Amino acid sequence: MKTSLERQLHPAVVSLMCGTIIKGLLKGVHTENTFNKWVDSKLIRISANTDDYILTANGSLFVNDMINDLKGNIGSYE
Repeated sequence: MKTSLERQLHPAVVSLMCGTIIKGLLKGVHTENTFNKWVDSKLIRISANTDDYILTANGSLFVNDMINDLKGNIGSYE
């Protein structure tokens, strides 16, 4: 059985693993600082065609760490 946190994170985890994070995917969840940190670290970038985020080659190496960042971020606001 999935926890509330796992259900909340599932769309973002799938999206991240596919290489694109839809910006509004985690509405109401405090992720902006996390995404800004990832952009600054060159793990993701903002798409030229949309406001969504795209996983970079470097980011693909750290997907598991990024998922853990999201878990910690969301967990701290539950």
